[in-house]
Amino acid sequence: MAVTRAKRQVILYASFAPEDIELERTSSVGLTHLRDYLALAARGAEAVKTLKPVSVTEAHREAVADALAEAGLLVRRGIGLSDFTIDLAVAADDSGPWVAVLLDGPGWAGRKTVGDRDALPSALLQGLMGWPAVEHVWLPSWLAERERVVERIVGAAHGRGTAPGVGAGRRPPGAERGRGVQDTVVGAGPMRAGAAVRDEVSEPKAPAGGEDGSRFVAAATTGLEEHRDRLDHLGDRRTAAAVREVALDVIATESPIEAGRLARIVGNRFGFQRVVAKRAAEILTVVPRGLRRSSDLGTFYWAEGTTPESYRGFRRTPEGVSRSLAEVAPEEIANAMAQVVRASHRIEVEELLREAAAVFGTQRVTPPVRERLEAVLAWAVRDGRLQLDGDRVHS
Repeated sequence: MAVTRAKRQVILYASFAPEDIELERTSSVGLTHLRDYLALAARGAEAVKTLKPVSVTEAHREAVADALAEAGLLVRRGIGLSDFTIDLAVAADDSGPWVAVLLDGPGWAGRKTVGDRDALPSALLQGLMGWPAVEHVWLPSWLAERERVVERIVGAAHGRGTAPGVGAGRRPPGAERGRGVQDTVVGAGPMRAGAAVRDEVSEPKAPAGGEDGSRFVAAATTGLEEHRDRLDHLGDRRTAAAVREVALDVIATESPIEAGRLARIVGNRFGFQRVVAKRAAEILTVVPRGLRRSSDLGTFYWAEGTTPESYRGFRRTPEGVSRSLAEVAPEEIANAMAQVVRASHRIEVEELLREAAAVFGTQRVTPPVRERLEAVLAWAVRDGRLQLDGDRVHS
């Protein structure tokens, strides 16, 4: 048996199609599983009914799906392979954005608490999985005002009320890709080109101080190599002003940004692969002091017009982007923690640390990671952002 621990993506190459395995000529269980695996990768979960129990078709879901299809939307049913699946996913066209539609069916009724039924799914899908929009369709509302419900979902599918750029460039699961088979289903995240369903955040380019769960956008680190010598002449007013503009551009992209990271990126832009402490300090002397805020949890620069006191966003660090937790402002980490807490209402400290670390691209809670997260949690509790009750945290 082949086993993978891939968390984001599995790419499968095959010289034959699933249909080339003729199950009627063999009783091998292994070949049956191989055919199902190939079919899953090629066409999505709906192509393989043996991977999970097939639930009884719900008349409510089918009625909603049919109405949305009649309204011109693309409709997919039963997205995801875990115990939690999305009833319907809809889009105006195959370029997205894809909108999750949740119904009050058996899956909804089977959750134990009101929070688990109503608040947690939306918070997880948008805050942690990156779906641009989540719409609920309650049976009483559907029976009473069907046209208004359809109109609301159609509006969401056309991006009205959806964060700009979220979900753009997506294709529905199960798109045909010929005999080369790629991207197996691993979760219930938003749909990506050429994939079935991927547990991955979507890719909005949010401004600095983005909304909860938006994608962190790293500042460029190249482009001014030919002006490398400018960093040796920061005593000159015109040179200092030019370098200041570069620093302000970096701040505008990444705010809030840690001081050392800011100096390093500015140095990188001017062609320095390594920025020593002395040069970093010199670079920071040209940055307006009014943008700097320091505390026991670090020194960070904030774009003009944004303040730590009013900041309530956080940005997920995407795969492939290097940003340590020491370079993430405590306000941003605390806001991510608050989102996780809101999604679960009450959560054990250890689980909260793991979830918060994952938001910023850290999969293992190493001693330095733990130290940073525990320090931020203690600060957030002192600041009144979170409440600690024994080994559990609530908002």
